[in-house]
Amino acid sequence: MDKWPWNPTLIPLSVIALIYLLYLYHLKKSNLLLFSIGLLFGLGFSFHVQFLLLFPILLAFMELGKKFLIITFGFIATLTPIIIFDLKNNLLNTRLVSDLLIKGNQKDITAFLPVFDRFFYGLSGIYDLKYLGVIFYLIFLVVFYIIPRKFELTGFQTKLFKGFLFVWIA
Repeated sequence: MDKWPWNPTLIPLSVIALIYLLYLYHLKKSNLLLFSIGLLFGLGFSFHVQFLLLFPILLAFMELGKKFLIITFGFIATLTPIIIFDLKNNLLNTRLVSDLLIKGNQKDITAFLPVFDRFFYGLSGIYDLKYLGVIFYLIFLVVFYIIPRKFELTGFQTKLFKGFLFVWIA
């Protein structure tokens, strides 16, 4: 039996492919590319729910309306097997997600801070600072905000930085 968690390891490739498809759409404005973006987004979501964090990047590129509807059809097309499974099994996944969202995990809201601290300790070698992760978070937040304004970026690059800023805030 394979012990390698293959599905989350495909997320970086999916992110690069998503950015590439958004770039192609920026150049060609094709409905087929919109549907492909939806397919890739649904496929990435099937790999790992973490892919939904990239949704703000789509919002930076798309306006709501017919174009967003085409992306939604592509997204739903990849989720059809999961939807069929859910319907056959008495809405198992839907109930589990609703239980998680409604009941939630009643823990401390700052529980993520040690994860940030340990991650940035590996980058900087500094471990004694109490809120090192928060400091780095704020630095990246400022960088994502300043770069599109400081340098003369194209429309695609500005939208991409705006999308990453939204992802970083989320």
